[in-house]
Amino acid sequence: MSPTLTCPLPLPLLAQMQLLASTRPGPDATGREVADWYDRKAALLARLADSADPEAASYAEQSVRAHQHALDLRLTEVSR
Repeated sequence: MSPTLTCPLPLPLLAQMQLLASTRPGPDATGREVADWYDRKAALLARLADSADPEAASYAEQSVRAHQHALDLRLTEVSR
């Protein structure tokens, strides 16, 4: 089971990246846990997309794909 993440304030970007990397679901994770992780990944990528980084457009596209993957995982869980 993946740890639940709760934080009252936005984390600094590097801390958010480290937290995402360290909470990546393992092979025994449920579809919901994996989907939740992809939602957190999408949120991080959206945050990067809002930056002045030259790769911002790529981050925005990756954010959309991560969010869509989370939705697909949830639909797969429901259809089981």
